[in-house]
Amino acid sequence: MCQWLGWPGWFRDVPDKNCYFKKLSDSRMNFGINHNLMAMNVSRNLGNHYQELGVSTRRLSSGLRIGTAADDAAGLAVRELMRSDVSTLNQGVRNANDAISMIQTADGALEVIDEKLIRMKELAEQAATGTYTSDQRMIISSEFQAMASEIQRIAVATDFNGIKLLDNSLANATGAWGWSNPSTQAAHSGTSLDSTGPAKVHFGTGNTSAEDYYYVGVSNSQVGAILEPNGVTENGDEFQVNTYTTSVQANPAVTGLANGGYVATWQSVGQDGDDFGIFAKVYDKAGKAQTGDIQVNSYTTWIQSLPTATSLADGGFLVSWNSDSQPPDSGSWGVFAQRYNASGEPLGNEFLVNTSTSNAQNSPSVTGLPDGGYVATWMSNHTGDANIYKQQYDKTGAAVGAETLVSSVPGTQHTPSVSSLQDGGYAITWRSDQNGSNDIYLRIFGADGNPVTAEAIVNDVQTGSQIDPKITTLKNGNFVVAYSSDQSGTNDIFYQVFDSTGNKLGSNRMANSYTTLNQQEPSATSLAGGGFMLSWSSQNQDGSGYGIYGQQFDSNGNALDEEVKISTESNNDQGRPSIAGLTDGGVVAVWHSMDQDSSDWGVFGQRYSPTFNINTQESAQNYLDNIKDAAVRVNANRANLGATQNRLENTISNLQIQAENLQDAESQISDVDVADEMTNFVKEQILSQAATAMLAQANSIPKMAIQLISGG
Repeated sequence: MCQWLGWPGWFRDVPDKNCYFKKLSDSRMNFGINHNLMAMNVSRNLGNHYQELGVSTRRLSSGLRIGTAADDAAGLAVRELMRSDVSTLNQGVRNANDAISMIQTADGALEVIDEKLIRMKELAEQAATGTYTSDQRMIISSEFQAMASEIQRIAVATDFNGIKLLDNSLANATGAWGWSNPSTQAAHSGTSLDSTGPAKVHFGTGNTSAEDYYYVGVSNSQVGAILEPNGVTENGDEFQVNTYTTSVQANPAVTGLANGGYVATWQSVGQDGDDFGIFAKVYDKAGKAQTGDIQVNSYTTWIQSLPTATSLADGGFLVSWNSDSQPPDSGSWGVFAQRYNASGEPLGNEFLVNTSTSNAQNSPSVTGLPDGGYVATWMSNHTGDANIYKQQYDKTGAAVGAETLVSSVPGTQHTPSVSSLQDGGYAITWRSDQNGSNDIYLRIFGADGNPVTAEAIVNDVQTGSQIDPKITTLKNGNFVVAYSSDQSGTNDIFYQVFDSTGNKLGSNRMANSYTTLNQQEPSATSLAGGGFMLSWSSQNQDGSGYGIYGQQFDSNGNALDEEVKISTESNNDQGRPSIAGLTDGGVVAVWHSMDQDSSDWGVFGQRYSPTFNINTQESAQNYLDNIKDAAVRVNANRANLGATQNRLENTISNLQIQAENLQDAESQISDVDVADEMTNFVKEQILSQAATAMLAQANSIPKMAIQLISGG
C-alpha cells in the first residue's frame, strides 16, 4: 500500500515499484525528459532577475529613475514639461541679458547726446549776450549747428544687433519714455523695414502679458524731436510722386509714418482702367520710394476721388476716399477706406465707412488713435441737410458703436477735419452756416466716442466766409485749427491755438505775410520738436498763378523765420497742398501742379529738414529754455531706461530662482535614488546568481531520467 506524504513523489514506504511510478506520473513535476518544467521555471525567474538587474544598471549608470515611458508614464509627462520650462527660463535669462545690453547701448548714446546739449547751451548762453557782433554769432552758431548735426547722427546711427534704438524705431504709440506695456501696439519685429514699436522682451514660458514679457520702448531722440527747430531747409530737390503721368493726377494727401517714412496718396484718371482711381506710394525715412503706384481702390467703376490718409499706432496707415455709386452704397457717393501695413501691403479688403447710404456721403477725414484704432468723419446729406458724421473703430478695424452726428445744431455743414488727442480722444472741426454765415466750429470727443465739449466757434470774426478748416495736435497736447477767411476782402490763412481741453490760447492770428490776392487751401501738421507748420496755395505770389507756400511756428503759435516757397515750379498753377511732419523733425509737402510733367496735372513733393541756429541774440536766448527742455527729455529717457535695466536685473534673478526650483522638482521626479536603487541592484544580483546555480541543477534532472531508462 502506498502512503502519500503530501508532496508528489514522496512516500513513507514503497511496497512495490508500480505504486511509486504511478504516483510520480500523477504529480505536476513529472520526471520526464521531453519537457524540463523545473528548468523552465528557473529560467523564467532568472530572466526576470536579469531584467530587473538591467533596469537597475541603466538607472545607476544614467542617474535617472525614468528612462522610458514604461518606467513611469505620468512621471515622464510631468518631467518633460518641467524640462521644457527649465530650458525656456534659462533662455529667458539670456533674453533679458540681451535686453540689458541693448539698454546700456542706448543709455551710452544718450549720455553723449547729453554732453552735446550741455555744449549747445553753453554756446547759446555765449551768443545770448550783447557783447558779440552778428558775424561773431554766426561763428558761434556754426558750432551750435555742428552739435545739432552730431546729435542727429548719433540718434540715427545707434543700433543694437541691427535694430535702431534712438530714431523712433522703438518708440511706442504715445511716445512714452523707457519701458511700457502697450496693449494695442504691435512690437518691433526685429527688422528695419517692418512696423515700429517697443521691443518685446520675452522671458517667460508662455505668452501672457502679465507674466511672460514686457516692452522696452526708447523714445525718438533725433535732434528735431528733442529740440524745437527754429526753421526748415530744403532736403533735396522737388520730386514727382506719381509714376503714371498720362492725363490727370491730382488732389494729393500725405501722412508721416512711425518708421520715419511717409505715404502719399492721390486720384488718377484712367490708371485703374476707368475714370478716377485712388493711388498711393510709400517712402522710407530717406525719401526713397519703397513701392510703385499702389492702386488703393478695388472697385474701379465710375469715380473715386479726394483721398485722405492717416498713420496708425501699429506703424501702418489707412487711406479713405469718396466713391461714386459703389455697392453697397450704390445710390450716390459713399466713403470707403483701406488699411495697410508699413510696407504698403493691404490688410483685408476695402470697406464702406458710412452706414446711411441715401444721397451723398463725401469729404472724409481720418485720424489714428493712440489705442491703435482710428476715427473717420465725413459730410452726409442723407437727411436732406449736409451734416457731419463720425465713425470710430478699434485696433482690429471693428466699428465701435454706430455712426454718430457730430453737431447738435442743424445747418449746412461741410469739410470736416479730425485729429487725435493724447488722452485717447479726438477733436473735430468743420464749416457750418448755422449762424447765417460760414464759420468754423470745433467739438472734442472722449476715447469712448462721447462728446466732451459742446460745439464752439473757432473764428473770432464772423463776417465774410471761413472755409477749409484743418486741425493738428501738438506734442504738448494742445492743438491748432487753421482755416481760410475772406474777412479782410481777400482770402487769408488764419489759425487758432487751443489747449488740450479746447480752451483758446490767445486769439486768431494770420499765418501768411503776403496778403495780395488770395491765400487758400490750408494744410496743417505738428512737428516732432513741438511746434507746427502750415502750408497753403497763394495766388500770384510767385508771379504766375497759384504757388505753394508755408510757415513754421513754435508750440505757442509764434512764427519762426519767414514764410517759405515750397513749390519750385512757378509756371501755371500749383494747388491742394498737404503737409506732414516726420520723425526727424522735418516735414514733407505734396501738391498738384499743372502741366509740370507735360501731361496735364501731376503730383509733386518736397522734403524739408529742421534747422537750428543762434544767429541772433533773440534766437540764442530762446534756445536757453529750449535746450533745458531737451535735456529734461533726454534725461527722463535715461532715467526710465535705468529703471528698466534694474527691473530686468530683478527679472533675471527671479527667473534664475524659478529655474532652480523647477529643476529641483524635476530632479525629485526624474532622478534615481542611488541608495534605494543600489539595494535593489544587490538583491537582484544575488537572486540572479542563485537562479543561475539552480538552473544548472534543474538542467541535470533529465540525466536522472536517462539513468532510470538505462537501468542504472
